Amino acid sequence: MNGKVVIVDECEVREEEVSMDTTFAFPEILSEHFVLGKHLIIASQYANWLVCDDNEYAAFRLFRDGKSIQEVEDALMAQLQMSAEDARGAVSRLMAQVFERDFSRDAEIITAAPLDVSLRLTSGCNLRCTICSLHCTTVGPDECSFEQWRRFLDALKQHGADVLTISGGEPLVNPDCVKIIVYAKKIGFRILLLTNGTLITNENAEVIGKNCDQIRISIDGPDEATHDSIRGKGMFGKAVSALHKLVSHSDCRLTITMTPTPATLPAFRTGLRKFVDWIRQTIRSDISFEVNGMLMPGRELPAMSREEQVDFLETVNSLCNDQLETDFAARVAAVNVVPNRPVFDCGLKNVIPVDANGDVHLCSIFGSLCNIKEIGDSDGVDFVSRLVTKLDSLVDSIKVDRVQLCSSCDLRYFCGGGCRKENLRLRGNLNASECTDEFRQALLEKLVTLSLYTIEPLT
Repeated sequence: MNGKVVIVDECEVREEEVSMDTTFAFPEILSEHFVLGKHLIIASQYANWLVCDDNEYAAFRLFRDGKSIQEVEDALMAQLQMSAEDARGAVSRLMAQVFERDFSRDAEIITAAPLDVSLRLTSGCNLRCTICSLHCTTVGPDECSFEQWRRFLDALKQHGADVLTISGGEPLVNPDCVKIIVYAKKIGFRILLLTNGTLITNENAEVIGKNCDQIRISIDGPDEATHDSIRGKGMFGKAVSALHKLVSHSDCRLTITMTPTPATLPAFRTGLRKFVDWIRQTIRSDISFEVNGMLMPGRELPAMSREEQVDFLETVNSLCNDQLETDFAARVAAVNVVPNRPVFDCGLKNVIPVDANGDVHLCSIFGSLCNIKEIGDSDGVDFVSRLVTKLDSLVDSIKVDRVQLCSSCDLRYFCGGGCRKENLRLRGNLNASECTDEFRQALLEKLVTLSLYTIEPLT
């Protein structure tokens, strides 16, 4: 018979027409863990997972044995003495996850990494921030011209590139920045602009807001004194003013990126919530916030040890959970975990960085691979094709299946085997990871915790 089953999860309630005779073909290779009082079921080849309470887990086992929705509900009532309402609830909650994540043997596994690119338009910057890891100062003598960027973008687009990140230095120091944004949008790129906001004017805001899909403005303190201690006197007011200038462009997502330091953590602890509320009440209610808990050494910021980095990240996550919302860190983490999209490496090639002088990098391990100026007067298609082939070869050489201790791990396509640079620094081998029981347990707990918040990234 046919019926209307209400699919329920913690984020939404929706109705979906299904037959009560429906059965499910789950992935064949599954592993199970009991974590944080929940049953965690992992389909390792798909980088997919389910999180079940005891009743949902009982329903899962019945579905796995080939039983239909009706048979599962009947069995739950007969074997576990559940009421019809409780049996239907357990089945509906489980089905919500199955449908939402496409937890199926026939699910499409997304293996092709998007060809996204990040252009550092200039090494020049109008600020001298204490936390800057790039030490950006003046415009370089050999930075690419608009025409050189144009040819490269044309070739990338023909090769299927989608998202373009524009940064610097401060990208608006480059007089061609706005022109490049307009052109990239014209040929079909989705554009993310990273800026300190201080060079956004009424005139360029109109063009930038119309053509960018997302703009991230750095504000590194929840108050004027904290931000200006890092970026310079008067810079807080300019960054906030930039948000006001952009606010009318509703199709452009506005994000404030914030980087606490050990010295500014007290200000964040007492002022972050107040700052977020003020921004959303006085500028726009949908402005999002990203709080960075990973610190690179900067002008006046010493390098942290690995242990210090872990402790600082945990402190920042705890602060955000306390000041913003109890699940803030889980929601942020969920953006980077997409069911049926296995992670084969440490993130290389996800976004191809290009320096202002045209040098193309994969990672600092490999140095410069080539330079876009080699395109010359050609259309650049062959150049990009050769570049992608070279990138694919390098990435293939460090895939997680080649990393020691990873090849048989059911979590390998969630973590990707760790940073290869760290593997090289700590163990002298790009593919010599040193996974620990503590790391595995933390990742298992992460999957349980962020289970409710898995979403598709926007950019």
